[in-house]
Amino acid sequence: MKYSFCANVFAIITLLVSCVSTEGIPESELGLPAPEAIIKAQSICGQDDMDWLAEIINKAEEDKKEKKHKGNYIGWISSTEFDGATLFVVNMGLGSGGLSYRLFDCAGNLVDYPSNVAESPSFADPKGRGEVIYSSLRE
Repeated sequence: MKYSFCANVFAIITLLVSCVSTEGIPESELGLPAPEAIIKAQSICGQDDMDWLAEIINKAEEDKKEKKHKGNYIGWISSTEFDGATLFVVNMGLGSGGLSYRLFDCAGNLVDYPSNVAESPSFADPKGRGEVIYSSLRE
């Protein structure tokens, strides 16, 4: 009985560690460390600062380290082009209660998108959403 309990505890711990490991995630999907991600976004948009994005990334870093925002900022951010505009796909809860991602323009405005884009299988995959610039999954 004691052996079975220990084996079960070991299996659960192994499973949990494998869930948070970034070992199997390609580097291209992990994005850049926080400061570099902000600089990359500024370069993409041709802006000197992007306070709105820096705030999201800073909260993601706090959530990653301390769960300060209850997991609402765990996820990734990518840049993409849609209808000739640069957009940022923020795949984080952001306290929404269930929205899987949001689109922002370079100024930090929420962008509405047609339902056919939201339902597109390629858009649901990080590889289909452009270049991942930041991920809170990065260690």
